[in-house]
Amino acid sequence: MPADERGAGRSAMQMEVRKLTVGYGAAWVLDQVSLQIGAGEFVGIVGCTGCGKTTLLKAMAGLLEVQSGEILLDGENIFSRRFDRAVLRRKVGMVFQYPEYQLFAQTVEKDVGFGLKYSRLSREEKQERVRWALEQMGFSYEEIKDQSPLSLSGGEKRRVAIAGVLATKPELLMLDEIQCGMGRTGKLFAWQDYGVQPDVMTCAKALGCGVPVGAFVLNKKTAEHSLVPGDHGTTYGGNPLACAAVNAVFECYEKQHVVEHVAETAPYLEKKLDELVEKYDCLAARRGKGFMQGLVVTGRPVGEVINRAIENGLLVISAGSDVLRMVPPLVITKDDIDEMIEKLEKALQ
Repeated sequence: MPADERGAGRSAMQMEVRKLTVGYGAAWVLDQVSLQIGAGEFVGIVGCTGCGKTTLLKAMAGLLEVQSGEILLDGENIFSRRFDRAVLRRKVGMVFQYPEYQLFAQTVEKDVGFGLKYSRLSREEKQERVRWALEQMGFSYEEIKDQSPLSLSGGEKRRVAIAGVLATKPELLMLDEIQCGMGRTGKLFAWQDYGVQPDVMTCAKALGCGVPVGAFVLNKKTAEHSLVPGDHGTTYGGNPLACAAVNAVFECYEKQHVVEHVAETAPYLEKKLDELVEKYDCLAARRGKGFMQGLVVTGRPVGEVINRAIENGLLVISAGSDVLRMVPPLVITKDDIDEMIEKLEKALQ
């Protein structure tokens, strides 16, 4: 959802980070970070695991204490004692990397609507807002509203968590898109399939395909209003190896049409996994999107299936206590999928 639609009827919002420093114990995670995000701008924050992306987003959402620096929302420092935190909650929404930790209410409807609890909307308006947010995430409101959010799959939990943020119609939407980015769901970024458009986004890992790399991405307008030479200096910044790796990754994606390949091949993988669910009583459901798939295992330990799969030459992992997780290479073919299914069947027998 474009920023101008989310903030319809309200003044344009701007956020500025000034020389922000955050540390855990003796280790500095963020050191003198500065940036500016204008109304309607799209900003990506990219970096390797542990470089501080999520810490920065949490600070911008006012969810942790900082050692020094300022974060200005429409010119007001959010860390000031005089600042009204209710304003921050209305204007800035954040979806965590593991959004299932955000869910707590008895039903999906109550969870998605929690952010509207103290708003001035009428009961009918709140219900309509919750309906709209769930439908934006591809749910049927009537089918899911009374379900427990804790009984949903990992992917469904994440979509419900995003719906809870969208329901408040924040003026700044930040998405932490680490594992599902760079084509794994059939789009370059997963949010492109859900009718939303984040203002800030994080991604990592696949950007360098094995080469540790961190990058801070700004569009032209934001860069012109936030960074000057020296603001983002670092000893290893822009080193030739990391830059060459990123260039090679994007060249490979373009030449081999990687994202398009995932979109074309994923339905075949989903079909084959659905057939396994129909065939084996120990499989309750298939969940996932693109090349991020999971099979819900019942009546036997997931670890047992994983070990038997490894014995047959198939590497799979678990997600939680009852899901067999599969995140295959983005270049697999239908023949590869057939071989995978054959080995997985041996593990299930």
